[in-house]
Amino acid sequence: MVFGTLDMRKWRRIQGQLQRDLWEGRYRHSVATAEMAVRLAPRFRVEVWRARLAGLLHDCAKDLSPARMLRVARLRLAGPAGPAATRPSALERRYPSALHGDAGAKLAIRRYGVRDRRVLAAVRDHVLGRQRMPALSRLIYAADMLEEGRGYRGAGELRRRASVLSAGEIFRRAVAAKACYMRERGLPLHPRTAGMLEELESKKR
Repeated sequence: MVFGTLDMRKWRRIQGQLQRDLWEGRYRHSVATAEMAVRLAPRFRVEVWRARLAGLLHDCAKDLSPARMLRVARLRLAGPAGPAATRPSALERRYPSALHGDAGAKLAIRRYGVRDRRVLAAVRDHVLGRQRMPALSRLIYAADMLEEGRGYRGAGELRRRASVLSAGEIFRRAVAAKACYMRERGLPLHPRTAGMLEELESKKR
């Protein structure tokens, strides 16, 4: 295990709290995402401890009730590390789970004591994405899609080729796979996701 700027006691506290907060399958997915993030961190030129922490906490709000998720996502937290308040749109009120990244960033501060801006941004961005995502956010978005338990179309092939693909290509393919999954199930694209897709398309021209 890589501890980085957190001592072993803090890591154990965070992991223990997360394991109590999430149902067993969700916790296993979180650990697997952290492991994939650590594996891909050199490709994305990201510190391993940040990759592990963000991967571990990325779904920390996923098991909240819809009502509580909306409440937590709306919180405005003081301080430089506190993400700005989120006002749910009509689409987000219809699909509250779309805000589990926004709510997770707030929960990471309040419940798990995380203050690192890059880690908080990665937790927030892993669901909907956004334009101009920093490297850690792109890494966690991809790791969430590619951890060993995921069965998205193309996920297995992308896992096998990750060691020879660039970080940009890994991220682009992960975004495309998630967008395809959503379209196949008739789920609407959030404006933040649509903006991210447009940005990636513009870079291909």
